[in-house]
Amino acid sequence: MKTLKITGSLILAILMSLSFVSCDDDDDDDKDLLEGLWDLTDASYFEDSDDDEEDLGGTEYYFNDNRFEMRVSDYDGDMLQSSGRFIGKYSENDGILSLIAERLEVEDYQNYELSAKTISEYADGIETKITISYKDDVIVGRDTTVSPSTDNTNLSKIEKLTKEELILISGKDTLWFKRK
Repeated sequence: MKTLKITGSLILAILMSLSFVSCDDDDDDDKDLLEGLWDLTDASYFEDSDDDEEDLGGTEYYFNDNRFEMRVSDYDGDMLQSSGRFIGKYSENDGILSLIAERLEVEDYQNYELSAKTISEYADGIETKITISYKDDVIVGRDTTVSPSTDNTNLSKIEKLTKEELILISGKDTLWFKRK
């Protein structure tokens, strides 16, 4: 009888300890941490440069609901030279962040005036690229090309992900981000 009591208590203790083990997938926690607006603060490919912050321009990544947008602004002093944004899907699996670009928009400026806008869309292995040229804010040219798409997927290893900091390793480059 004493053995049954001890065995019963042991089984009850095991069942109670199992109830504290979570069955949730940790990927949801990483996804929740990743979502939001991130500001690129440093990148290893600027190590040889004297002006890291100027070279970085303004680069932001926004993650929300398996969608991403990367916004980049390139300045020469105070003058905006170009701006662009990548739009697409993202996924995270076992510490690997996959960005799949669906659309790229780039605007080039000369003397504070828009000189060209290029839009590339990627679908079904095809890239459709439209370039519109401007002079004095008037369209002076339009060119459309359709070609096989190059790989529009970027894979990065998530080296560190906290509420305030994100470090990605993409190829041989390291990218440091702070949450905005």
